[in-house]
Amino acid sequence: MNFFKRFLGSQAQPQTGSDSVSSVLIDELRQNIEDNLKLLRHLVTHQPFTQEHMATYLDMCDQMGKSFSPEQRYNMLNADTLLLPERQSDGTFLNGLERMRYQIMQVHLEAISTFIRLLKELPAEPASVRAVQTVIEELDRLAPYIK
Repeated sequence: MNFFKRFLGSQAQPQTGSDSVSSVLIDELRQNIEDNLKLLRHLVTHQPFTQEHMATYLDMCDQMGKSFSPEQRYNMLNADTLLLPERQSDGTFLNGLERMRYQIMQVHLEAISTFIRLLKELPAEPASVRAVQTVIEELDRLAPYIK
């Protein structure tokens, strides 16, 4: 359990009463998964990705307590002019915002994968099963948007 406390920080303190340590950790993991899924949903469903969509994404991150520095915000909002277009295998080009969108999507997918691996290490409980079901259902909904 010390690994999970270090990973999640001081927020995941065990509560007294009927809540077990694993239940508290599952709740923290579930919230992180849901936040990442919500951000991923925004990134996947807005195509082509515009500066306005990036601004909305950054606002969503702020609301979830995942803030970026002013320099990072500037770079993300101006990725279209800061990153060169990249040629894809099909001959099309991704502009800077699309390239940034794909990179950010990868970060959220990796985070979700990490959270699922952590859930796997905890005792099986209804809450952990619900968390995994949420991921599966949401990824099924997003599948048509992912190229």
